[in-house]
Amino acid sequence: SSANASSESASSQEEASSPVEVPDDTEVDNHGGVIIVKDRAMELFSLNEKKLTSYTDTLNKMKTQLPSSTRVFNLLAPTSVEFYSPSKYHSLTQSQKDAFDLAYSQLQDVIPVDAYSAIAPHTDEYLYFRTDHHWTARGAYYAYTAFAKQAGFTPVDINDFETGQIDDFVGSLYRATQAQVL
Repeated sequence: SSANASSESASSQEEASSPVEVPDDTEVDNHGGVIIVKDRAMELFSLNEKKLTSYTDTLNKMKTQLPSSTRVFNLLAPTSVEFYSPSKYHSLTQSQKDAFDLAYSQLQDVIPVDAYSAIAPHTDEYLYFRTDHHWTARGAYYAYTAFAKQAGFTPVDINDFETGQIDDFVGSLYRATQAQVL
């Protein structure tokens, strides 16, 4: 929602954990589907090809039922585990990039939006909440720029958005794990 999207504060940006270059000797606490690296919780990703095909079939069918001039876009959003887990733990999760590429290859006249490539160069910024499965407004912004590029319009500058802060937010992954480090 736009309220959640605008909740990123300047102090939150300073709290960002180390990006991408997480050493393999970093301790990881596994909570069965959620791993905790330093002070960041991340959901593991597992591709279900049957569900992915059902998803792309639905998009393809929807496109055929709309007027031919209607453009249909598909944006798949990577989650924090794709960028912030130590490489030795990548065996616990599957590549979202590979899953997205598979999904996009199954689309027929549906326009893929490569949010992954728009987000990846910015992983040193605070893109995902440390205690929740959602991205921050900044993470969503980079996906929005990828959409704008595909849709053919100039995105609004990031500095032109109103920001805010939500106090006492603990996040879904904190609630799931109750890990004190979070």
